[in-house]
Amino acid sequence: MTIFNPNNSQLLYSLQDDDTLKHHLPVTQIRFRIFSSLEKEEYSHILVASYASGHVKFWHYTSGKCLHTINEVGTTLNVALNPEGTKFITTGDTTEINIYDEETKKKLNTLEPRYLHGPHICGDALDIDPYNNHILTGSWRKKDVLQTIGQVTDLSQGKVKYFAAKRYCKTHHEYTLDYFCTYHDALCCHGCIAVDHRACNKIFSLKEASKDVRTSALIVDIFDGLKHVRLGKTAIDTIHNREEYIQRVNQEASSITESISAFKKTIIDEINEMEKSAMSSLSNLKNETISKMWDEKDS
Repeated sequence: MTIFNPNNSQLLYSLQDDDTLKHHLPVTQIRFRIFSSLEKEEYSHILVASYASGHVKFWHYTSGKCLHTINEVGTTLNVALNPEGTKFITTGDTTEINIYDEETKKKLNTLEPRYLHGPHICGDALDIDPYNNHILTGSWRKKDVLQTIGQVTDLSQGKVKYFAAKRYCKTHHEYTLDYFCTYHDALCCHGCIAVDHRACNKIFSLKEASKDVRTSALIVDIFDGLKHVRLGKTAIDTIHNREEYIQRVNQEASSITESISAFKKTIIDEINEMEKSAMSSLSNLKNETISKMWDEKDS
């Protein structure tokens, strides 16, 4: 794995160790860890890489050192970190999502295969929504390729909240809940209609039932409210950033003050040395002049 300067294409760093040389399999995903000025310096210049060999490696790329290695079973195809840098998740050639603690590198939870639909996560199709902390995925299937799953904090504690783009029937796993029975006030699939809703005469497809719902007054009001919520969240983020910047400015001001004090001390020391040298030269000149005058008087 190599890192280049984007401005002049100069090779900056080359990252490899015994594992990568031994297996000689490709890197499948690279993520740079976001570094905050409030964190320890040891957390800077770190990237996380997943490999087809099943390795997940944390690299300190400026020194070329591998800080930590996780060995997963199978092929690891994707890795993603949450914005706070406290959790990271991986996926591979199964339907599972592994959730890890970033500091300890220990696995917190593994999502059960039933929560994902498709052969496996594909390409660069794994990320964490910075606003809701939801896991976003994409898979190799013809339909419903994009899914949103739970919250990282809840998932790491084993509390799975599933928000799929399409909801699948818990009884008939191969069917999606595309219908609504007004008699039972429940969602249902093709299998449910054939078994549990044969006598129901008021079953509508969700597409038909939700026709024109986006233009309804209720939905318009809800979306307007969401815009205000997002603006409020942006304001909160701005406040947090402002507090961080103020703290950073205070730290830099303190550092500059210390530098000025040190520079002042250096100048004062140099002036004192110059004063000593000048006084010594003046004293010698005075003594020489007086001695010369006495010699001239005696002669």
